[in-house]
Amino acid sequence: MIPVTVDCRLVWRKAPPRQFFVPEGTTVGELLDAIGEGELNGHALLVIDKQACDPGRVLRAGETVVLLSVICGG
Repeated sequence: MIPVTVDCRLVWRKAPPRQFFVPEGTTVGELLDAIGEGELNGHALLVIDKQACDPGRVLRAGETVVLLSVICGG
């Protein structure tokens, strides 16, 4: 298990950063399910170091993942 901090900045669900322990080898695409927030899939953009991440990117110990609202319109 590795520690990962999740900073939820969703418009409808702001929360202070929380640390979770996820299995080694967890990808960005699997993170929300791993922390029990699977209902946010498709509704949250996952960002690490100010860059949106590919779902296949493997998380590293100590990283902070920021959840941002997906906004669409035109």
